[in-house]
Amino acid sequence: MHHAPHAPGHGIPIRFDPVGDFLSTYTGPASGDLDVVVTGAFLSGPDAVILSGTHAAPIGATAGAAYVWGIDRGAGTDLLAGLEPSVGEGVAFDSVVVLLPDGTGSFIDLVAGTPPQALDPASISISGPTISVALPASLLPSQGFDFADYGYNLWPRFAPDGVDPGDNTQISDFAPDASTFTARPYALPEPGGVDWDACAGQAGANLAEAGGWYL
Repeated sequence: MHHAPHAPGHGIPIRFDPVGDFLSTYTGPASGDLDVVVTGAFLSGPDAVILSGTHAAPIGATAGAAYVWGIDRGAGTDLLAGLEPSVGEGVAFDSVVVLLPDGTGSFIDLVAGTPPQALDPASISISGPTISVALPASLLPSQGFDFADYGYNLWPRFAPDGVDPGDNTQISDFAPDASTFTARPYALPEPGGVDWDACAGQAGANLAEAGGWYL
């Protein structure tokens, strides 16, 4: 096992993404539930990670929305950058988790090439604009990185006919842009985790006042 290279800002478990920064290549509706505002990756224990994304509108507002987390376990490449149109340069992944607004989801191991594995619906949480999933390390076998050093990125898709991995025009946003970030140990204050609405609201207020995303 080896450690992933750490990009600046990897020490914080929450990352902010500007409101309204839809990709120029995106052809779907500019709906708030397809616009990521806050992402988080939390090590809830040595063998479990919680991935959470908060958006600019409640989950479920747009029929056909899907939420894809790219995960780099050590064999990640910028797969989306090789498609036409090219997007996601710097977003390396070797597996994905796909979450749907109906509370279902799946894990796809791109290295093993195995069929999608359905996630336990109990592991997926939807609250207002936030959709989260708890994943055990056993679901995510390493491709070289230590579990604590896996990289993550969230990109929503408008996919009314299903997610098409070859269609980059479905992708509305990347969070964070052009990079992945690692999870960090974090003591969640209660089941269901962080008050994401408060985080996003505070971040929005700070942006308006100071022009920067921070808590």
